[in-house]
Amino acid sequence: MSALPELTWSRRLFLALFCTGMLILTRDRIEFELGYACEYGNFHGLIFPRDQKMAATWLRRAAQLGHARAQYLLALSYSRGWGVKQDDVMAEHWFSLSAGQAYAPACFHLAWMLHKGEGVARDEARARSLMAQAEALGMGYTAQASANWAAARKWPANHTQTVQ
Repeated sequence: MSALPELTWSRRLFLALFCTGMLILTRDRIEFELGYACEYGNFHGLIFPRDQKMAATWLRRAAQLGHARAQYLLALSYSRGWGVKQDDVMAEHWFSLSAGQAYAPACFHLAWMLHKGEGVARDEARARSLMAQAEALGMGYTAQASANWAAARKWPANHTQTVQ
């Protein structure tokens, strides 16, 4: 009896997608899952070699198709230079698209960039608005961040009342 051939990571991922029923998912979700597997080296318990450049490629494809979490992870990649050249303008672009779909982590990270002026022009009003949106979407630690910002910047204690 002959041994089974060694499966490459891409074949193992395809097999995992097939076995978990994910091949019926939309193209943006499949490309997100591929990017996530490359970024973190894990796909539903299967271990893969981490490859941030490949992750950025798959995440970009899913992000361009409108996948909010892929847009967020691609923005993180740009903000930190993971698999792509560090680029705050691209990070803001992808965070904005993801935040526009009410993805709370993107709202929080974009608010932080705007509050600190990290690679983008400072915009306290937009930062407050995004922080309030992240809070409304259920991100627990945003309340503490908002309180810290309010103390440091003399924001109104209930800054969400001032945001329309």
